[in-house]
Amino acid sequence: MENELQSAFNHFKQGNYAAAWNLCQYILKTAPTQPDCLAMLGMMCNKAKRYADAEKYLRKCLFFHPSKHIILTELATALVYLDKLEEAEKILTESMDINSKYEKTYIQLAKLNKQTGRKTDAERLLRELLSINSQSAPAMNNLGTLLMEENKTEEALPLFRKVIEINPQLGSAYKNIALIELKNGNKQEALHYFSIAAKFFPEDADLLIDFANLLVSENKHSKAITLYKKTLEKQPDNKEILVALGRSYQLSREFSKAIGCYEKALDIDANLSAAFYLMARCKTDLCDWRDWEKTRGKFISYLEKDIKSPEPVTCSSYDTHYYNIPDELQFRLMRRIAEKYNPETETKFEFSNRNHAKLRIGYISPDFRNHAVGMSVYQLFQHHNRNYFEIFAFSLVIPTEEDFIYRKIKADVDYFHDISKISVIEAAKLIYECEIDILVDFGAYTNHTKPEILAMKPAPIQIHMIGQPDTTGSDKYDFFVSDSLLIDEVNRKYYTENILYLPHGFICSPIKPSDKQITRKEIGIADDAFVFCSFCSPYKYEPKMFEIWMRILNEVENSVLWLLGISNQSFENNLRSFAQEHDVNKSRIIFSEYAPIEEHLNRYRLCDLFLDTLYYTSSSTGIHALMMGMPIVTYRGETNAMRQGASVCHAAGLDETICDSLDEYYQLAIDLANSPQKLQQLKDKLPINNPSSQYFDLRKDVGYMEKAYLKIWNTYIKQEKFTDIYID
Repeated sequence: MENELQSAFNHFKQGNYAAAWNLCQYILKTAPTQPDCLAMLGMMCNKAKRYADAEKYLRKCLFFHPSKHIILTELATALVYLDKLEEAEKILTESMDINSKYEKTYIQLAKLNKQTGRKTDAERLLRELLSINSQSAPAMNNLGTLLMEENKTEEALPLFRKVIEINPQLGSAYKNIALIELKNGNKQEALHYFSIAAKFFPEDADLLIDFANLLVSENKHSKAITLYKKTLEKQPDNKEILVALGRSYQLSREFSKAIGCYEKALDIDANLSAAFYLMARCKTDLCDWRDWEKTRGKFISYLEKDIKSPEPVTCSSYDTHYYNIPDELQFRLMRRIAEKYNPETETKFEFSNRNHAKLRIGYISPDFRNHAVGMSVYQLFQHHNRNYFEIFAFSLVIPTEEDFIYRKIKADVDYFHDISKISVIEAAKLIYECEIDILVDFGAYTNHTKPEILAMKPAPIQIHMIGQPDTTGSDKYDFFVSDSLLIDEVNRKYYTENILYLPHGFICSPIKPSDKQITRKEIGIADDAFVFCSFCSPYKYEPKMFEIWMRILNEVENSVLWLLGISNQSFENNLRSFAQEHDVNKSRIIFSEYAPIEEHLNRYRLCDLFLDTLYYTSSSTGIHALMMGMPIVTYRGETNAMRQGASVCHAAGLDETICDSLDEYYQLAIDLANSPQKLQQLKDKLPINNPSSQYFDLRKDVGYMEKAYLKIWNTYIKQEKFTDIYID
């Protein structure tokens, strides 16, 4: 028997529990009270979470070894999980009296104290254990977890790092490091530790979801989809995971799969507004306009309900425009969105001792790259007057491959700071330490922004410009840049900021088209056709304006409509079906996919007239059209988003193409198509065809901005109240 017992013990030590179990059971057949076998069986039952069996074996063992601290602690461990807490605590105390240095006793007693709400006692025990054994990885791990729960992550993080140094097999430490790094905004570090933790806990749904969500934020959608699907195998009716999976499909442009996920989530919970908002956006991407008015009505209904709820509103601040949400409701949404970015702890920055020879202007954006915003502003910085201004850029996103926009901005500012990999607190402190006087935000609540930074108010004056057409809803922004076409006396009340009225609300940086020429034949358009185009993002299309476009095509003989596509057959089928329903041959709708901006600009040379969208009109796209000599027919609606096209037309001196009714829009498009002379007169006014034109003068526009900055700063220095500012 001694040989079998020794063999069982060896297998137990090596983790070969099946072999150890079988040998122990064999021994107990001839020696049913063998205490070492009973102890090993009890410990193995604890490891297998068979706590009732563990209690049975360990109580038998304890009869023979009543004063053995290891057995007492193992029994107490089983009792804790069996919710026999009072007896467990008594036994653990007894075990500690026998051996005051046994690590597991401290750990289990600390866990029991934490479980019963005595976190201070738990922390005391763990620190006491570390004073006995400074290399106790379980003590560090448990203490770190306690500190995390108390939001003391700065103290917890080095503990977890020490844990994996001592014991690389303690998987929970990797998970905790990942969570802390994620909270600190260190995404690459978090990804590294999540990937390790997932190997230790492949069935931990919460871990996998956190990991997948982070992958989504880093545009690693295929890996995220795999993780979401894995968690759904265990939890097929988990609506949150269904929404997350749908979001990954959506960002991967697999819109039909995304809609399927959202519909299933809504079947589980019809009140799940997050699923509805995302599904509604998918439908705009596919131009699926079945029940468009019904969808809009539901959108408004969900939004009204969510805004009144104390829970955060999950609706995107700009998806609302595609369904023409009323300004008043949009305003209330923005106020609610602003609330969620308020810092948990008040951060006080002191600005009173500043005295710079030059005014320090900081620009913050995720879009200092090949992006609509970057294209608009990239030549702005070179025109600032360095006699009076120092220019800083704070970039929230660094492109994986440096493009000409990124390189130009980086070269033209005085100081360029990459804040993409630091926490929001660190970013705010950096801006403060740079002593920025006026911080201009090109993002607000658009993609990849960090509104938390501006919510801390790291600069005495903060301005929003270009990023979105709506108020930020935050009292941390002092001004909103606009012009009198975008914001007038009617919709002014829907902005919490003071309005900085410039002559033009948008900045236009010229872009040189590619030398690569294209022909109509390559696109599949006849040389004698009249080409209407609308190169706005396709999600801006909607049925009301598209019907007007079909009516225009029916009135203009031998005309076609050239649109941007999204490499999706359902999208093209939906629009072509809509055309046929309105007596337009589907072959008259032409689709072209994304091309680099320098190549895309050459497409305008093949077009005759740009037709603007309705509820979310063209801004950067409209600027590019006008820069290339392409007139735009646009409708000036009620909201800022509906007036962006009007604003850029006004900036180009093309006020006669701004329409105040849809009937006027329809008639003007037909008149211009049927009157080559009138159309050419408009083209001749545009700067590309008119060297003497004073429009789209970026140097002059920067001068207007500088005049505004100095006026705002002078008001601030005098400690006067800010009001709306008009710059002529």
